[in-house]
Amino acid sequence: MITQKLREKNTRHGEENFEFFLNHLDDLMKEHQGEFVLIHNKQFIGFYETDEQAFNEGMNKYGLGLYSVQEITDRVEFIGKYDIAQVSKTTIQ
Repeated sequence: MITQKLREKNTRHGEENFEFFLNHLDDLMKEHQGEFVLIHNKQFIGFYETDEQAFNEGMNKYGLGLYSVQEITDRVEFIGKYDIAQVSKTTIQ
């Protein structure tokens, strides 16, 4: 029961972060295209050159599943609590 509640919370958190990311993608592309952003509670925490740097910072600050990392590109896909660049933004809308 507790495990299921944690999964639901992590999934909801990831979905909210992803929606926040998409709502700001056009602005992010202007200054941060190709970088990776760390997102927590619908806030941009930092921008990084690699996904590894962003994931490491997220783990250090928030632990497992309490943050999202997204590549700033016009090709994005939400796959749960992890966000990975793969399909065009126009496909999602």
